Amino acid sequence: MVPSGLHWRCQLIPLHHLAIEGDCVEVIADNGSYEPAHHSSADGGNLYFGWEDARPDTARELADKIKDRFPRLMAASENRNYRYAGWFTEMLGMAETGALPVCGRSITLPHPAK
Repeated sequence: MVPSGLHWRCQLIPLHHLAIEGDCVEVIADNGSYEPAHHSSADGGNLYFGWEDARPDTARELADKIKDRFPRLMAASENRNYRYAGWFTEMLGMAETGALPVCGRSITLPHPAK
C-alpha cells in the first residue's frame, strides 16, 4: 500500500534476493537474472503487469499467467519455503473472496541538510 492509501504496489522477487530481519524486508540488488515483475494499481487498476488479457482474471488465473510469462523469475524462485507458502495460500484465499490483503510500511526519509 502506498503511504497515501490510494493505491497498492506489488513486486515479485525470489526469496534469495530478500534480506529478512524480523518484520523488515529489504530487496537485495539483482543482476538482471530474472524478469522484473512490478505492478501498481495507479498504473491502471487491474491492468496487472500491463496485461490487457488479465483484467477479468481470478487470482488463480492471474497466478497461471505469472508462471507462464515470467519463466526466469519462476526458475529463480524454485525452492521450498513453507512459511511463505502458508502465508501466500492464506492471502490467495482472501483474494478469492474479494478481499484485498494489505501489507505496507511507511518510511520517513530525513530532510536533506541545508
